[in-house]
Amino acid sequence: MGLYRIVTGLLLVVGLSMNVAAMDSNALYENAKPSLGLVISLDADRVPVESASGFFVNDSGALVTSLHALAGASSVRVKASDGRFYDATGVIAFDAARNLVILQTLASGFKPLTAADAPSVGTELLPVGSPDAVQETLESATLNSSDGERITLVGSVGAWTDGGPVLNSDGRAVGIITNPPVAGLMRTDVVPYRAITMLLSSGNATALIPIEEVAGIAAPRTIYTGASDQLPEYLDRPIPIPSSRETGTKVIAIVGLLFFIGLGVEATSGI
Repeated sequence: MGLYRIVTGLLLVVGLSMNVAAMDSNALYENAKPSLGLVISLDADRVPVESASGFFVNDSGALVTSLHALAGASSVRVKASDGRFYDATGVIAFDAARNLVILQTLASGFKPLTAADAPSVGTELLPVGSPDAVQETLESATLNSSDGERITLVGSVGAWTDGGPVLNSDGRAVGIITNPPVAGLMRTDVVPYRAITMLLSSGNATALIPIEEVAGIAAPRTIYTGASDQLPEYLDRPIPIPSSRETGTKVIAIVGLLFFIGLGVEATSGI
């Protein structure tokens, strides 16, 4: 009897812990959403050719994303959290080595994500992407190593986070994912936020680099599997992220049921 109650009690605690973590992840993501955007690159015929998540780094419309999102672009539009599309007027600065670019957009007034202090090894972090990207379940990852130039995460990181931020428990950005792993790999490199800050300070928002000039440097990477002519229709139909909160609630319900079944068995057996 004692062992059974101890085991089921421990399972219940685990279930509760899972639910608390899931609620925290969802809260962090909801708080970050106003800062996120979906970057859509268009060719000369205004057909979408590339895309990635991105996030605002100031309230004047500067948005950082992966450089490869500009591959083949003649122009770029950003779908912001208000559901509207804003044109990018040019590039403030880019870093080909880090696959990083900061766009100047007409989307002013959006909440920027602030920089987090450098996390320590073993810290649990949350990679996120635009609500309008190809979405997957929110899953945290663990910081495996950091040398100041690169942060390495271990965990399941989806392609929808390409160009998106990695958040700490306070909702601040540790860095940006510019090269998400291919399916099956569990290690992801993150560019630290300080590289974004340095890049932003090196650029000039009044002397922008033409998008087509930078597009010629960017290497393509496609994260969509459908035909490009289906992309505009898809973007108007964002898919809700599956809530891991529901999963945690189900765990608690199942464990609770097992607990009461166990009590019934004990009463029947007289143990």
